[in-house]
Amino acid sequence: MKLSILLFLAVFISGCSYSGKSERDGQIVKIAKEGYFHKTTEVEIIKGSLQNGGGAFGSRFDFTISDPALIEVANSAFQASKEIIVTYHSDAICPYSSSTSDCNFADNIVEKPR
Repeated sequence: MKLSILLFLAVFISGCSYSGKSERDGQIVKIAKEGYFHKTTEVEIIKGSLQNGGGAFGSRFDFTISDPALIEVANSAFQASKEIIVTYHSDAICPYSSSTSDCNFADNIVEKPR
């Protein structure tokens, strides 16, 4: 019993348990610092069938950015209303992410070529 509690605490304190890596593209519609105890930069992108993702087939994707350089790239793309390609990894356990229930963390962000 004590061993299982110690194992759980070790995983919880050490951060996340890696579970996958992928890529998404879309237009940023929200960048916010969120969290009660630990503020993280949360981003929402939308990829839709009509302008600005407002179509019936639009899909939303949330992720967390921890790298200050990537936050600058995201802010620049957001201000210019440009689409981005985000390379991210998903974690099974993420105690320090504030609002993304899927535990997606950005590894790289680039502006999408037109």
